[in-house]
Amino acid sequence: IFVHEMDFHLFALFLVSWQAGASSDLSAATRVARMMVERFGMTDVAKWVIGDDDAEVAGTTRQAVDKNVDELTKESYKRASSLLKSRRHELERVAQALLKYETLTADELRTVAQGRQLDRDD
Repeated sequence: IFVHEMDFHLFALFLVSWQAGASSDLSAATRVARMMVERFGMTDVAKWVIGDDDAEVAGTTRQAVDKNVDELTKESYKRASSLLKSRRHELERVAQALLKYETLTADELRTVAQGRQLDRDD
């Protein structure tokens, strides 16, 4: 149940955090969504599909899997887009601080996102 209720975008971020670039992000998110459906049983379709990596999925089951993957990625895009829009000011502050300092600690990131000044010499 915990995994089933875990937010897709957080799960995807965790699994693909090592990759860079929009194209690879899209491919990775789709790959993760497919793994969530086919391997981890995180949708209703999973009761038909869940299995090992070599399992072949065809016909109406494949269509159901593809539909679930599409729904997961679209839902994740909407949530991520909404989050970015609602946190735009924080993101802009962090972006400016990163341009200025190049790196930020977790505490500095929180400080900047909250709109407070960094106490930093460089």
